[in-house]
Amino acid sequence: MNRLILILILTFSFQPWTKADDIKDFQIEGMSIGDSLLDYYPQKEIKKFIKTYYPKSKNFYVREIVSNKFKTYDGVQFAFKKKDKNYKIYGINGYIFFETNFKKCLNKMNEIEKELDELFTDSVKDKQANRSHQADTSGKSKQWQIQYLLDNNGGVVSLECVDWSNKLTKNKGFTDNLNIAFYSKEYETFVRYEAY
Repeated sequence: MNRLILILILTFSFQPWTKADDIKDFQIEGMSIGDSLLDYYPQKEIKKFIKTYYPKSKNFYVREIVSNKFKTYDGVQFAFKKKDKNYKIYGINGYIFFETNFKKCLNKMNEIEKELDELFTDSVKDKQANRSHQADTSGKSKQWQIQYLLDNNGGVVSLECVDWSNKLTKNKGFTDNLNIAFYSKEYETFVRYEAY
């Protein structure tokens, strides 16, 4: 049975972390890598979720939903393979908006990092701060990111704060956010080497 990890709850206090053996053991809003999104939403509704392709390859795409029905997050994003009618989840991330206080995002990220360090003692950790976000060619959007590369069955756990440029916030509606993501090894490899 999957083990639920609650990163942040309404007051941003923390629940104890649970050790997990596989990337599929982690959940966001009750959903995990390898699940079919059809188990949670009808296809008609899924097709209404915001759909985005990557700039250099369409082998994977993402759909996202913002909803006040979620218990922990403001929105959830799912990664699927192109033409997969079963909507098998290869990547999932939950995010919380920080519209007016980006420093609070970084503070919460630091708190979560300490807990992840205890959970992923055998994983390779990659930490990068204040770098340009790949999705913004102007270089004005910045991200702080920590990735834990899992040994067991591959995959990656990523923790990130994104400070979108004023232009993207105004023109595209992008909102600064804290997010945690779980990627299968296949999807992580795609994002790292093919997507951008």
